[in-house]
Amino acid sequence: MFINGDSSGIDEVFRKDDSKSVSDQSTVPNCNVIELRATLQSALERISELERLETENQKTIKHMKTENNKLKTDLENVNDILSRHCVANERKFIQYDANHKLFNQQTKAIGEFNFDSYTTSVQKIGAEIERFNKLQASLQKQVNELKLSTQKSYAEKVSTETPARTSNQPFPKQMNSIPNRSNQQTKIYIPVCSPVTDLPSEVNKSTNGNISPLSTPKSYTNTHSDSHKDNGLRELDKQSNTSYKIPVRLDGVTENIDTAPAESDENFFTGVKRKRTARYYLSGINPKSTRSGILAYLEKENVHVTYLRLFNPKHSAQRVSAKLNVVENCADYVESHNFWPDGVQCRKWLSNYEWNHRFSNETENEQHHE
Repeated sequence: MFINGDSSGIDEVFRKDDSKSVSDQSTVPNCNVIELRATLQSALERISELERLETENQKTIKHMKTENNKLKTDLENVNDILSRHCVANERKFIQYDANHKLFNQQTKAIGEFNFDSYTTSVQKIGAEIERFNKLQASLQKQVNELKLSTQKSYAEKVSTETPARTSNQPFPKQMNSIPNRSNQQTKIYIPVCSPVTDLPSEVNKSTNGNISPLSTPKSYTNTHSDSHKDNGLRELDKQSNTSYKIPVRLDGVTENIDTAPAESDENFFTGVKRKRTARYYLSGINPKSTRSGILAYLEKENVHVTYLRLFNPKHSAQRVSAKLNVVENCADYVESHNFWPDGVQCRKWLSNYEWNHRFSNETENEQHHE
């Protein structure tokens, strides 16, 4: 109708005030149906397009959510790594700052260091070390000289009723010594004197050149036999000129006696030099302490130790006690109040006599107070 150019139905299409009945509503113009169909088709196409776009958008949103989650995980990992790097860098910076300050202090100390005084101190230390080495060598020499023979020697008793010696018999007589306790047999040559009548005559030249006998066998009497016998023994000792000496064991303490040999045994007379020591009892020592550690501590304090022994006390297994001997010159240092470490107590060592005497005095005092 519109295509053919008929405009009579236009008014009916745009007429709004003309109400139609129900029966008339079934009669719809052909133009409206075509337009509605076209509009409906286009709407359906748009709806399909919208559904397609919605599906694509949902896929895109889902993909974006997945990517977003990945980015969040990566971000958290990066933040964690960054925080760890920050902590490590902060520690390194603190350490670097401390090293830098220490380096500055050392540089300042080196700048203020007195090398002349240090050289002088090193020279003094070297001199002290040399002096101590000499003292050590001297002490070692004294210790070596203090060594005595601990083997007892036994000799047969010579009877004075020996038969007369003939002129053909040799004067020295060999005697076998009794074996000592260590089952070692040694042969000792002891000059045996003959009776008084066999003593040789001693001669001497007088001022006029004549030789006069000092003693003859007939000149010996019974009253002076002992003195003549001693003179004969001395003369025999000079003639035999034997250098053998019987070793003798000295019973007693000889560690503090100066036994340095003299240059010559003849015309030698001197006194005995004793190296006095002070003895102490140490208590309250840690069981982990060692003898070498205590000696090192005392050596550091310039205390000369002659004896040290560690032992466990009877009533306490958690502590260790010690017996200490030092040179008497170092007694003042050992007895000072602040000399020993905390917990270590030092008092003089009491002998058995002193301990018993102290115990008896305490008992008497208690009885007196009662």
